[in-house]
Amino acid sequence: MTSVSPKLIHSVEIPRTFTRTCLPFCKQSHKATTGHYRVSYFIMVKNIDTQEVRDLINYARENAPYYRDLYQHVSAEISGLDVLPATDADEYWRLALQNTANVLTAPFNDGTPILSGGSTNKPKMCFITRQELATSGRIMGTAWVKSGLLVAADRIANLYSFGGMYGGYQYVNTAIEQAPVPIVHLPLSSACPFDQVQLEIEAFQATVILAPVFHITRLASQIVKSGKPPTRSIRLVLFSGESLSAAVAAAWKEAFPSAVIHPSMYASIDSGGLAIIPQACASVDEWHIGLAADPVYGVVPGSSVMELLDDGGAIIDKPGVPGNIFVTSLVRRLQPTIRYPVGDMATWVDYDASTFRFMGRGSVAVKIVSSWLDLAMLKKMLGEVLSTEVSGRLQCVIRHEGLVSVLVFRLALPQPISEDLVREQLETRLRGVSPSWEKSRDAGRIAPLRFEWVDISGLVFLEKSGKLKEVLDERV
Repeated sequence: MTSVSPKLIHSVEIPRTFTRTCLPFCKQSHKATTGHYRVSYFIMVKNIDTQEVRDLINYARENAPYYRDLYQHVSAEISGLDVLPATDADEYWRLALQNTANVLTAPFNDGTPILSGGSTNKPKMCFITRQELATSGRIMGTAWVKSGLLVAADRIANLYSFGGMYGGYQYVNTAIEQAPVPIVHLPLSSACPFDQVQLEIEAFQATVILAPVFHITRLASQIVKSGKPPTRSIRLVLFSGESLSAAVAAAWKEAFPSAVIHPSMYASIDSGGLAIIPQACASVDEWHIGLAADPVYGVVPGSSVMELLDDGGAIIDKPGVPGNIFVTSLVRRLQPTIRYPVGDMATWVDYDASTFRFMGRGSVAVKIVSSWLDLAMLKKMLGEVLSTEVSGRLQCVIRHEGLVSVLVFRLALPQPISEDLVREQLETRLRGVSPSWEKSRDAGRIAPLRFEWVDISGLVFLEKSGKLKEVLDERV
């Protein structure tokens, strides 16, 4: 067990009417002259050997069949997370699909079933109690305020997608409502037409936009195309769902020139909210693209324990070493996730303080014939050949034409002067990294690469989650 101390990150004032129960992870001191509390925001440094963690492990082992079987050879006296085998996500979800009782600790008779976004794979159904949702929302809403992302009197345009049991809107809605300062919530959702969104932003002089990356991109494009003046009341754009590129951020700044841009959180539906940036940029003049495209996150105290493991399962505690993100939710009891692989990669900035840089998905690939083409690799190749960022503007479309498979790069970018040259350069690179691609191309099983150059509205997105569908398989 490591002995550590809290690190002071930020402090804010909040009204006295918000009690200690709203702020379980902060230090308070009363200011009698103003009737406010001074709240100091600490990110608690890592400690994976606590009584809270041990209680969670024992509870999951006693009540959830999956964890009972997984821990059958683990001693009853558990010293911490590092002695446990990691959750096997494939087996976990195989058993959950057979019978949800395999991964639950009690019958599901209170709460909400929620679906993951499904931008890169099939959505998963998770189960969360009303109390767990409220607790998660309170933790995240409080963290937004303490980091300076939300401030008193903000007017928040919530453009998350609602319906279909997708969890993004409900989670964000709860966090906004639980924020411990007075704010105005504009629950527009992604279903609201863009021209109506513009009208409501102007009518209420909204100060914050909160939405997935692709929905903000479409809104910004609509505002710029409308010919109307840019929206200057927006001081902050909070995005989620995917990483942000410099090109996309530049397009947003045309529509929202007064805005600072930050990620709203690092989270996953199957393990809950995890991290936010420790402190918001206070001035648009001080903001730079690195704060949005390459942010440093801090694990939110009370939400989860995060570990980075190498491919052999060893714990990584050195800064700058890439590892797979494993999460233990401290909130989820109905459907525990303990040392659960979320499928992302990161590097520690400060291991003790639990600050890290997100590196993207760990295992998203385009499958065509016998070739697995890593999505991050494809984005990098296209970006180098086209000399521009393609994240948030690329859709990989897979088709069948008779017995031949076709890979189409659908790009929301201007068409280059020589598409043939782009195709030739990409083909050469793919042959250099994938022998199976070269073999299938030479055998005529894969057609020459194709391109579709479209407006941002020509990209397919998931209406229920608001995310860009990065891989679109038209073979099924």
